Amino acid sequence: MTTFRHVALSAVVIALAVACPPFSYGQVVDCDTIGNCQFPDPDYGGDPSPAIFFSVDVDGMVHVNLALYIDNGCTGDPIATGAADLPVTAGFNGFYLSWGGMPPPVGFQYSIGTTLGTCDTVCLNYTHAIDPPSCIGGADLPKGGDLPGFEPLPSP
Repeated sequence: MTTFRHVALSAVVIALAVACPPFSYGQVVDCDTIGNCQFPDPDYGGDPSPAIFFSVDVDGMVHVNLALYIDNGCTGDPIATGAADLPVTAGFNGFYLSWGGMPPPVGFQYSIGTTLGTCDTVCLNYTHAIDPPSCIGGADLPKGGDLPGFEPLPSP
């Protein structure tokens, strides 16, 4: 089962919901499985939010670095950055970013430079509410905790 965690992009803080499994440290991410989809954010009427998913081989902790860019291709200066240590369980994991009540318009393009563990940075492109497609599953999503380091997200 894919476990998604919630990350809220807002002017105040980005919250990262985590379940606390037993941890092992070191490289646990299968770098070839990093991908993206759009998750129907339950806090905002199902409005699509960017989501990042990946597979890990053991329970553990994964260091996450994110950089949000206006437009596709992860070029120029990011408008927000952040980092956190994310507890994960063996199998597929993921997290989604919430626009904090101010989603961009349909068709708005942005990208997220994503580094998980020791994997190379991957640029994940999004066209709001269009591409990539919606994520499947994830009915019960835990919430709580913090993902420090993000600056306020300017309105698109």
